[in-house]
Amino acid sequence: MQLNPCFEIELTVAAPIPAGGRGGIGTVCITILDGKVTSLNPEKYPITGTVKGGSDWISSDQENHVNYLNVNCVATLPSGAPCHIEYKGVMNLNEKLAPVFAGQEVDGQYGDSEYYVGILAHTPSTDPKENWVNKTMFFGRGKLQSLGGTPKVFYEVYAP
Repeated sequence: MQLNPCFEIELTVAAPIPAGGRGGIGTVCITILDGKVTSLNPEKYPITGTVKGGSDWISSDQENHVNYLNVNCVATLPSGAPCHIEYKGVMNLNEKLAPVFAGQEVDGQYGDSEYYVGILAHTPSTDPKENWVNKTMFFGRGKLQSLGGTPKVFYEVYAP
């Protein structure tokens, strides 16, 4: 299967809130404050939007340095229709990414870590420029940045 660049998701996030855990697995909740969806190929994948909020639940396996992601957010499409975006994935929390969670400045790039997600999107929109997302499975890779004290998460998203 060939995957094509589709869109990028950029999310501004708040500091993690510890939510407990056991057996070497800790859980945090990260509030998604806002963001945007930008098409990387407007002719084939005409999707854009504004993210209004959401949450990112991360279960962290400290022993193996792996984070398991469970994210849900809502974007508003150009037609005004909502679009529920949900994804699950894994992030290898290595020395390039860990400083973000410690409040340090990081200019992360795609490929700095094994950080991959499977993404589904759902919208009630009947506009063909938007509702094609209901029939598409997306795959993405992520990066973290914290510049000027503002932590951000980015996903470069691909589709068949």
